[in-house]
Amino acid sequence: MKKYLIVLLSVLLALALVGCGTASKETTTEPPAQEEAEEKDETTAKEPGDKQSLGDDIKDSLEEGAEGKVTAGDTTMEYGGDWPSYALLNDIPKPSVGTVATSEEVAGKMAGVMLVDMTMDDCKEYTAGLPDAGFDQNVVESDMQGIYSFSADNADGLHIDCGYVSESVMIQVSVIEE
Repeated sequence: MKKYLIVLLSVLLALALVGCGTASKETTTEPPAQEEAEEKDETTAKEPGDKQSLGDDIKDSLEEGAEGKVTAGDTTMEYGGDWPSYALLNDIPKPSVGTVATSEEVAGKMAGVMLVDMTMDDCKEYTAGLPDAGFDQNVVESDMQGIYSFSADNADGLHIDCGYVSESVMIQVSVIEE
């Protein structure tokens, strides 16, 4: 588990560093032109209460065509693209809505996918069908203040977690180890 967390944090750190890169800009002692100042105010000003969610941030990066794959040891992480073809995800129904933001697999023991463009109602509709797909044991469901989660096991020894927060849905399937 520690190895998995280290790899995941390393990938996130690498992505954060790439996203935080800045282009060098020649500086002068002259004040910026009035047009540049107005343009800056236009791009940074927001209406009160108008803040972008994590789901919107991810969706924006996907609209820009972001897609990639990172493999480290027995862990594979992808962002963008189609529904992943990991074996564990073949055992669950594919949601009818949503855009794949990221997906990951660890040595065939855990696989997950994060989707954007899904509402909480979409997530609840998806999880309502999971018992029919065999995930009907040890069911736990929670809906508190805009955060929804569902977890259950199936008879084949798989566990599923599905959660909604900030306009994104995370679905994770893992092998139950005895």
